[in-house]
Amino acid sequence: MSFVLSSVLIKIDVIIMSLRIEKKLHNNWKVTKTYKNYTLQSTGFGIKSTDFKVLTETQLLSLKSSLYKKLKTLTSSNITKVHFSLPLNSNLTSLGLESRMGKGKGNILTRLSVVRPGQIIITFSEISWSHIIIILKFIKIKLCLGVKLTFIKY
Repeated sequence: MSFVLSSVLIKIDVIIMSLRIEKKLHNNWKVTKTYKNYTLQSTGFGIKSTDFKVLTETQLLSLKSSLYKKLKTLTSSNITKVHFSLPLNSNLTSLGLESRMGKGKGNILTRLSVVRPGQIIITFSEISWSHIIIILKFIKIKLCLGVKLTFIKY
């Protein structure tokens, strides 16, 4: 019975995600550092986090735009492929100061992405070693997050 109920709930979640309705979720992530390390799936370079941090949607958008500008100045060709693997998996809500209990969670202010230790943030392919070192330092400064480089040989 519980299996059928859980499969029905999963189907409802899939339908909601396909309709792009934003659900208001509580903060249900763990703060502990006991997560398994994620592995790089394709060949190339990956930037992996070593700290726990919560990033907002505006921080991720500014990181993407500034990283693309940095790549454009470093490389003359547009061969470099970049993949961001941070899903916006939570919502930040707020309720007015004078509201009483039982009025819900409030309006959605922004969406959040929870970065855990060992999670791969960005993957690169077809980029040189010297450029990836410059980009690694740039991302450390931009995010204020401990990151390290992982790679798979071609």
